[in-house]
Amino acid sequence: MPNHVIKKHSEVLTKEQAEKSLEGFRRKSLITWTDADSELFLFVDTYKTPAGLDTENLVICEVNLPMTAAKREGLENGIIDTVDKYIFIFQDKDKLCESIAEYEERNKAYSEVN
Repeated sequence: MPNHVIKKHSEVLTKEQAEKSLEGFRRKSLITWTDADSELFLFVDTYKTPAGLDTENLVICEVNLPMTAAKREGLENGIIDTVDKYIFIFQDKDKLCESIAEYEERNKAYSEVN
């Protein structure tokens, strides 16, 4: 029997957990599920769908850090190497949800208005 556990589902990560996942590696990955309609997103730890998450309107994305982008105010050196810089460049107008319950609550509120 192997010592590692194969996970059936991905775990939703808080921003702090996503930051910790980047520590200690030269090349780092962030994985997100983003709902372009409601402008909500979640950090996750694997490509697998988090248990209980309806992914009908979600798009998964993985980025490797560090990476470069056009220099601009707020990213003067043009290097994206932290979670905050990733959010600033790629998810700036989106709202981070740190649990499936938070995502569902915000998505429901969005659906009721739109």
